[in-house]
Amino acid sequence: MLGRMLKEGWRRCFGKGRHATSLRGVFSAGRCRVGFTLIELLVVIAIIAILAAILFPVFSQVREKARATACLSNARQIALAVAQYSQDYDERMPLYNPSHCVHWLGDKLWGANACGGINNYGSLQPYVKNRQVFDCPSTRMWHMGNYLLLHLWAGGGSLPTPPVPLSQIDEPAATVVGAEPMKDPTSACYGGPCDGRWYGFGWKVSDNPPTVRASFARWGFHHQEGQNLVFTDGHAKWFKREKAQGDILKNALLVSPRKDVTQVLN
Repeated sequence: MLGRMLKEGWRRCFGKGRHATSLRGVFSAGRCRVGFTLIELLVVIAIIAILAAILFPVFSQVREKARATACLSNARQIALAVAQYSQDYDERMPLYNPSHCVHWLGDKLWGANACGGINNYGSLQPYVKNRQVFDCPSTRMWHMGNYLLLHLWAGGGSLPTPPVPLSQIDEPAATVVGAEPMKDPTSACYGGPCDGRWYGFGWKVSDNPPTVRASFARWGFHHQEGQNLVFTDGHAKWFKREKAQGDILKNALLVSPRKDVTQVLN
């Protein structure tokens, strides 16, 4: 485009039959001035604006993809830590009960005056030893521990009594043990963000019939309408919101150690 405008300026100054050795000679001689018209300038600006509008969302998606990949790596490390813990403790899953100062994320739960003056860094801390692993780059809440835990392992009735042994988990490869939380204030977490230190993502509803609830309103789908889930067999995987929702309702994705329970969403 710039070349065409220069040629057009040349033609205006000299016509078709005149020639000059160089543009510098023409400009220095003061015969005429070659420049942009207002329309041409506006066209160039419009083209730049259109390109920016097209490329900026792409750049944003690429950055979020990178954050999702980093978060998936974190989830994978947490899953491996769970697997290592279970091997060291007679194949039993880590306990999780924040009301009794039992937590298995690498995060100090309360101050020095709480929990009998014990600073609780979680049962997985010896297997991870890096608090940043528990911080999802796309969540970035004010504290570490940006992952929800399976709270329905409270046991009783149709569910195993904690700590749950691997032998009582019907399908470890399909049973979720950790999920990413909602970072925005929500009524599902009493008007605040779903702090992974305080909230679980599912619990038992009843024993007759055996029913568990996935607290889907607490799940945060920050990675292009998807999120990373941690499984009891030691792997982690990205799930789209619609697929996770459908798989939970048809018991293809479990939030319970047992497969023969009814799963509902809230």
